[in-house]
Amino acid sequence: MNYTNKYSLSDPVSVALTSTSYDSQPGVLSMTTLLDPPRIRLLRERHESELTKDVSECADTMIGIAYHEYVQKHCPNNWIVERRFYGELLGRKISGKIDAYDPTTKTLYDYKVPSVYEFKNGKVPEKFEQQLNGYRYLMNKEGVEVDNLTLS
Repeated sequence: MNYTNKYSLSDPVSVALTSTSYDSQPGVLSMTTLLDPPRIRLLRERHESELTKDVSECADTMIGIAYHEYVQKHCPNNWIVERRFYGELLGRKISGKIDAYDPTTKTLYDYKVPSVYEFKNGKVPEKFEQQLNGYRYLMNKEGVEVDNLTLS
């Protein structure tokens, strides 16, 4: 991905907006990538180096990251937080990094900072439900029982 800075944001701001701590692995499909439409995923893989985005368009991502990090700091010590689980589906290795899991109630939490557009019809977007159920599948594969799914 190539970035522009058409509003001349300061270097610290532009670096913060384009930095990521995403820990992907070659050959492993992440749950969020797996839920993308196949055509979009393939086009992104083939043309990533040709894509351009302005740093000002990355503010929503930074807000989401900050929200995750702040909430994570306040989770009880016995919770599983920001852990990646692995499995296989149709011969492909897949992974998913959960936000938080409470082993006492067996509740999996996924933190979201959605746009108004995502909830315009008053329902939880199907992709959020699919993502949580995918995480549950991966956790079950590694022997972690999940009874409840919650968006926070």
